[in-house]
Amino acid sequence: MHEVVDGGPDVASVDVDAVVGRVTGTVQGLAAGVAGRRGEIVGCRTTGQRACFAAATAAPYEIGLPPVHETDDDRRQLQELLDRSYEAAGAHLRSITTPQRRLSADQLCRLLVGVQVMDLATVTASGEPRVAPVDGLFFRARWWFGSSPESVRFQHIRRRPAVSASHTRGEDLAVVTHGRAVEIDLADESTAAFRAYYAEIYGPGHLAQVADAAYAFIEADRMYTFAHDPKGLAGP
Repeated sequence: MHEVVDGGPDVASVDVDAVVGRVTGTVQGLAAGVAGRRGEIVGCRTTGQRACFAAATAAPYEIGLPPVHETDDDRRQLQELLDRSYEAAGAHLRSITTPQRRLSADQLCRLLVGVQVMDLATVTASGEPRVAPVDGLFFRARWWFGSSPESVRFQHIRRRPAVSASHTRGEDLAVVTHGRAVEIDLADESTAAFRAYYAEIYGPGHLAQVADAAYAFIEADRMYTFAHDPKGLAGP
């Protein structure tokens, strides 16, 4: 059994019913903004990029909702990570990701609701990178992802957990994360809140289909954000 590492989010203490209720209300509100079709929200897969940005960000700001899953402490720690990463960045990166083009923790949490395609890089035994897209779920201010337990990706992770991940949307948005992958047990009580979020996004019936899947979250050492127009993406 794989357990969440010390210092990770206390997902076992989350009120699952409350989480599901809050997710349901938020997703319904978002869906109303795009003709009531939930598929147009989750993952930005069935609408144009800019239309999906508006659908996924406007509704929470208009009705004044806080980020759906992140606690105050989650958002505080995420903001500290973003600030610490930016302060340690090189001159070239800072010249592109200027303070005006960064996203705050609150903006990031509200923007990354639902499935986000994430390019995940793992490392071979010879130190070569291997990158491929996965469904990324941003939950409790961390990236979570899954695959087959026999996948090359998870073989790499079990031997060499260092990973890098990038979520981009054209030239408008980039979220780059470096850290290590921590494998979890989806059946364990400690992941109950994540299972509730997973079921809301994919549907309750999908949990049975991935009962044997491998899942992990990224324990981030660095996270960088870039938005060409932060206010246009994630509200005021």
